[in-house]
Amino acid sequence: MPPTGAVPGLRAVAIPSWNLEQGSADVAAHTGSLDEVSPEAHRIGPWGGLCSAARDAAGATAMETLRATGLVLIPSISNRVDGHRSPDVVCTMLQDPDRRARHVQAVRDLVASHGYHGVDLDYQGLHREDRAPFSRFVTQLADALHERDRRLSVTVHATATEHLDEPASPAHDYAALGLAADEVRLMTWDYHDPTTPAGPSAPVDWVADVLRHAAERVPAEKLLLGVTTSGYDWVSRGGVAVGHPEAVGLAEHHAGGRVEFDPLGEAPWFRYLDPAGTAHEVWFEDARSLAVKRRRAAEIGVRGIVLWLSATPDPEVWSGLATDG
Repeated sequence: MPPTGAVPGLRAVAIPSWNLEQGSADVAAHTGSLDEVSPEAHRIGPWGGLCSAARDAAGATAMETLRATGLVLIPSISNRVDGHRSPDVVCTMLQDPDRRARHVQAVRDLVASHGYHGVDLDYQGLHREDRAPFSRFVTQLADALHERDRRLSVTVHATATEHLDEPASPAHDYAALGLAADEVRLMTWDYHDPTTPAGPSAPVDWVADVLRHAAERVPAEKLLLGVTTSGYDWVSRGGVAVGHPEAVGLAEHHAGGRVEFDPLGEAPWFRYLDPAGTAHEVWFEDARSLAVKRRRAAEIGVRGIVLWLSATPDPEVWSGLATDG
């Protein structure tokens, strides 16, 4: 466990499928700031098999770029189908012993044939009744990968309670997953999202509550704090995602470059009027806000962080991570 106040050691990055091209270039330019990379390169198939999420030329080039970095390569397998999360494709696998065995074997074969260091399971939107079957499946898959000296990571929704009625995370049993997996990655973002009123995506007190809750159930040396590089631009009818470059550009163009830093949520924000006179409120992440969350993670003693590279981050984020290493 790192000493109190130290920054956690492992520095990982996860790249969603829609940002593989730019994300791989960002990673290649900052390899000294990272230890581990997880591109969303594969998806669960309808019969327990696997599909490639990087089949086009750009995706193949991105994977070659990431291999060339020499970073630990632990690709993510998601349950994204036609651009949307499908709980059913996972649920049918969990309930059918043949499909479950086929899926375990498919993942084992994938790791062996591609020379991966392991895989990350990013199965989201599962139901409460999937909780015990999902934990059993993760245990089975972890055992199969460990036989080949490979690692299993599981990405989980963030929660600060054990209430199974929460819509986001009823299938993720932190304690069971922490026993089986080598890494448990907490998606600590979207506390405020496009469907809620404007506010910080990851207010620091909530992040700390999630970390403490998880650390009571998962060995701290297995926990990774997941932080996002995206924020949102809200109007009265909802919000749209923006990255750091877009947020800074909006502030410079519409708000005279004035950006506030909220002392409670520990995040940058600003308001502006667009040319039509519509009021906007923007909250996003920068190097300062992410550093605050990393320090909270260090105080709790977790293993490290995983940067969800959904957009190009504040350039100073990379230098901060390099200093941490």
